[in-house]
Amino acid sequence: LFDDKVNMLEVRRGVLAQMACKASIRAGDQISIQEMKDLITSLFNCDNPSTCAHGRPTIVHFSTYDIEKLFKRKGF
Repeated sequence: LFDDKVNMLEVRRGVLAQMACKASIRAGDQISIQEMKDLITSLFNCDNPSTCAHGRPTIVHFSTYDIEKLFKRKGF
């Protein structure tokens, strides 16, 4: 009985994650500045804002060195 309950929780999580992905803003979608602000506010109100429902990162940190390297620039 316990195994069935755990499996149902996993199924429910999977379904909810899938629904979240289908409803998400996709690359190339046009959104307003206000929608962008609302999205960031919502993100930081989440229990775990650093990943999506599937565990992919939503926040990435680039050091100054990384950015300079990407643009082939030297720091000052």
